[in-house]
Amino acid sequence: VSFAGMLLKPWEDRTLTSVEMIPQIQQALDQQPGLQSFAFNPPSLPGASGNTPVEFILKTQQGYDQLYGVVQQVLNKARESGKFFFIKSDFNFSKPEIRVTIDRERADSMGISMREIGQTLGVILAEGYVSRFNLAGRSYKIIPQARREERQNAEIVGQYFVYSDRGEQINLSTLVDIDYTSVPRELVQFQQQNAAKIDAVPGVPLGEALQVLRDITEQVAPAGYTFDYQGQSRQLVQEGSVLALTFGFAIIVVFLVLAAQYESLRDPFIILTTVPLAMFGALIPMFLSQVSMNIYSQVGLITLIGLVSKHGILIVEFANEMQKNDNLSPVDAVIKAASIRLRPILMTSFSTIIGIMPLVIASGAGAASRQSIGITIVCGFAIGTLFTLFVLPVVYTFFAADHRSAVVVDEELLPSRLV
Repeated sequence: VSFAGMLLKPWEDRTLTSVEMIPQIQQALDQQPGLQSFAFNPPSLPGASGNTPVEFILKTQQGYDQLYGVVQQVLNKARESGKFFFIKSDFNFSKPEIRVTIDRERADSMGISMREIGQTLGVILAEGYVSRFNLAGRSYKIIPQARREERQNAEIVGQYFVYSDRGEQINLSTLVDIDYTSVPRELVQFQQQNAAKIDAVPGVPLGEALQVLRDITEQVAPAGYTFDYQGQSRQLVQEGSVLALTFGFAIIVVFLVLAAQYESLRDPFIILTTVPLAMFGALIPMFLSQVSMNIYSQVGLITLIGLVSKHGILIVEFANEMQKNDNLSPVDAVIKAASIRLRPILMTSFSTIIGIMPLVIASGAGAASRQSIGITIVCGFAIGTLFTLFVLPVVYTFFAADHRSAVVVDEELLPSRLV
């Protein structure tokens, strides 16, 4: 396995992006006979390894033979899914090995010790030196060893002799059996468990590819097998958990600020119903593979919380005031508030979207990061605004407090107080 990098011309000297070049490069690589090649973009942020985007690790306390069988099942299922351009594992029984098995009972009956056989095999095959000699003022090692062409032929071992305790020469072919087998090139452990790594280049977003491997593993792996990640895959999983914490913290902060402002828990809840609507809109381009879930799109999601909450504030605050001042019911108040505040909401939305459009149509170096932020905010804000105008009034009618009663009671009690 080897990796090679390609430096692209400056943006002003080419018309294709790196993403658009990958299919063309892959088509050229597929025409090379005898090679299994693939093209992919390296990670844009530091910290990830320079390997393939998918680095999926299977680990278990069971033996390597059982692990190899499970890995092969996962690889076969993954290839059948059609979600990967390329997938392989570094755990293969591809290293040839020759095993010399000594018949201990026969050797003992012939009066040959294991030490004698071990020393003979060591002299023939090993590279240890027994002494040194000086020649022309230089010191050289004395290494007793069979010739190279003989050491490369396992059958030659049986042609050597050992001495029994009676001084007889016994051919090694009568004492040893030679078996040819294959073993892994390396035995890997991950978190003190036997492990194998699966490398892949996905044809779908990285998160979806990892989910495919997780589902396949849960389907084919017996009890006692777990999975983990490395490189870009590990970063994505960790960032996903961090995003959930950050997103939840942002929601809590906004909720507490609104609760303090309105001195109510109902109104902040109504206002924040706009957030999941905007999130739905922001996830649409990710579902359509226009952008991926990365650090830049995550920044856009967090930004949407503040942007789209403003729509809810405009409608809820105005509806509350109309209940108090005009003595309207919650239904009439929110309908009138939505119609009156429609123009400010649309003006805010259009100005925000127009201001972010340069990020959406960005080009040149770093365009992918700017497009991730821009597309996430524009889609989320546009669809969130559309849904807010229809969904938030419905939520308001169910959960908003009736502020009319306080006004009526105050007016009724006012004359008695004056008396």
